[in-house]
Amino acid sequence: MIRVSTDKLNKDGMLGIEENGHSVLLVKVGKNYFALGDICPHRKCRLHTGTLKGCPCHGATFDIATGQLQTWFQNFSSDLVKLIGISGLMNIKTYKCTVSGNEIVIDI
Repeated sequence: MIRVSTDKLNKDGMLGIEENGHSVLLVKVGKNYFALGDICPHRKCRLHTGTLKGCPCHGATFDIATGQLQTWFQNFSSDLVKLIGISGLMNIKTYKCTVSGNEIVIDI
């Protein structure tokens, strides 16, 4: 279990966390928090160094709730990206996270 103060993400944004051998990306959108793996499955980039609009290495985007690949290279058709996402080959692991008082608790 990883615990993070809610003060670490006051605004919408992302935070990379390294703890107990886990690389976790914590994302805040509105009042909701999401936790997923922080390593891109393609080039092993740290996702927290990019933006919510894409991976810093090649712009891939992932659904922050499910970890499923949404977009990849611009020259890949949306049908191919969808197939890759369904296969799970390029998806990112997600973790349950809850807010308890002033802490975000991430179940690893």
